[in-house]
Amino acid sequence: MMRRQELVPGYLARVAVYGAVTTLLVIVLFGFGTVWLYLVQIPVQLPWGDLGDKISRQMISLILYVITPLLLLPFARGSKHWPSRKTEIGHFLRSSILAGICLLPVGLVSFAKIGGDVNSIHLWHYLAPAIVLGVMSQLSEFPRPILPGSMLALVFLVAASTRHFPFRPATGPLKFASLLAAANPGALWFPYNPVVMFFSDRRLYHVEDGIATRHLAGLGPRQATFLRHLPAQLTGVVYPAAHKHPFALQLLPELNSSAATPSWTIYTQKSPP
Repeated sequence: MMRRQELVPGYLARVAVYGAVTTLLVIVLFGFGTVWLYLVQIPVQLPWGDLGDKISRQMISLILYVITPLLLLPFARGSKHWPSRKTEIGHFLRSSILAGICLLPVGLVSFAKIGGDVNSIHLWHYLAPAIVLGVMSQLSEFPRPILPGSMLALVFLVAASTRHFPFRPATGPLKFASLLAAANPGALWFPYNPVVMFFSDRRLYHVEDGIATRHLAGLGPRQATFLRHLPAQLTGVVYPAAHKHPFALQLLPELNSSAATPSWTIYTQKSPP
């Protein structure tokens, strides 16, 4: 039987080794200055968000994916169905819990920063696979009513979180965008949909979230650097029609004329009279 004194140091040692190797590879590929900028400087300098507003908007998600697992874990550990430490499932479950709890403070800080959302908190993502495997390994030991009830609860949870999704894939706007990009190679920029131009230009351009985040942190790129990663013959910027506050247009003031389609708004330079 693997004792806790053996499990925790072994897990931490693996995390340290894998983290060191990954960090070294990233530094070799992108340079220490770039890694420090994106992993340390920008997160530190980002301002704090309105925590009260964030909590009120994401209360249900926080209850389901953060508060409920933390409250249930002590009770679950006392259950006769809790996997034994002698089993691989037991080892995996304890490692998953340890990983989730270690990352929880970082996720909560990210959530509290401006722009942070509940997807910064990964506790449930670590717990869910281990719980599913644990349940599957002990199906025969559970009372029969528990399984149908659990399945109905999961179906309800998924249905509640996806009720606003379209019934079929909404590919129409993307098909239109791909035709637009193919007809204007090297001339259009989709700040929120950079993959669209990748298929026509074979290059990835700036993403609006990254540009806006750097400016909010007071570390906006120099103009030359900004322009270097835009289409060479830029004549238009294309945003989803539902997006009403295009940040990048502040950096391209000459693109001050707009034309709207049902799915997209295209900003171009106003023609001289």
